[in-house]
Formats: sequence, C-alpha cells, structure tokens
Amino acid sequence: TKDKTTLDAQIKLMKLKRDIGDVKGSLAIFEHVRQVWQKPGCGEKEKCDELQAQIRNWITNWNREEKKFQTPELTQAYVIYTNTFPEDEEMFLWGADVAKQRKQFRQAADLYHRGADAAHAKLNARKIEPEAKKSAALIFEGSLIGEIDMAETLKDYELRIRAYNHYLALNPKGSKNFEVRYQIAQ
Repeated sequence: TKDKTTLDAQIKLMKLKRDIGDVKGSLAIFEHVRQVWQKPGCGEKEKCDELQAQIRNWITNWNREEKKFQTPELTQAYVIYTNTFPEDEEMFLWGADVAKQRKQFRQAADLYHRGADAAHAKLNARKIEPEAKKSAALIFEGSLIGEIDMAETLKDYELRIRAYNHYLALNPKGSKNFEVRYQIAQ
C-alpha cells in the first residue's frame, strides 16, 4: 500500500511542479517515480494501469502545450517514460518525433529503433485486438522508416547499416525492402 500511495503522491507532485514552471524539478520527481516503479514496484495491475495512464496523459498534454517549440525536457520525459514502460510503442514514436523536431537525430533514431521493437513484439503477441494490431502495424512501419531517415540525415555509416539491417531483420517483406537492400549494396 505504501508504494502505491507514494507513487500516486509523487505523480501528483510531478504534475504540480510542471504546472508552476519547475520543469527540472518535475523531471527529477519523474525519475524518482521510475525508480520506485521498478523497485519495489507498483502493486495491483489495475492501480498500476491507472497511474501509467496519468503519466502518459501528463506527457502527451505537455507535448500538446509545446507544439511549436518543444523543450529538451519534453524529450527527456519521453525517454524516462519509455524506459519505464517499454511496451508502449506509441510513446516511442511520439518521443522520436519530438527529438526529430529538436534536431536530436541520434536520440530520435534510438527511440524509433526501440519503438519498432515494441511494435514488433505487440504484433507477435498471441492475443491482440484488430484495432490494436492495425495501430501497431502503422507504428511498426513508421518507426522502422523513421530510424532509417534519422540515420541517413546524420550521414553516419554505422548507424545507417544498423538501421537497414534492423528493417530487414524485423520486416524482410516490408514495403521498403527493395530500397533498403539497394542502399546496403551502395
């Protein structure tokens, strides 16, 4: 009970800190929430899902508020979130998009890479609803292509080869299969 109460209170404090403009303090609390979440844990699945949804909404609302000029702290919030909840493929994609807009191309490439892995895992799960499958498939393809785009933008040979091989390993029959093989040959 103590851990659930602690997490709930910390999440509320995290939101308040950001609302009053203390973004760095808010992220410090978020990092603490991540540590508590991982050890000793959250507790009941229902309560954990509720707390995760609160955190997710906090970040997506923050993203909406900063649509025109996104801060490095927003990218950091996405990174902390995705490290805590690595199965949420949609947040990887949104975090990568923020990093891309901020011209943090390496960070974006990493988030796209991890998002593709999360979407791939979801697509290969035994039980998946049709709507979730459709969404995961779009995120999967978009993340793989986003990773390649970031690697090519950086003009980093090693990162490009890694992105091409990642695409072919996860999606060998994908729509960009021929183009990716051509780029590797070049």
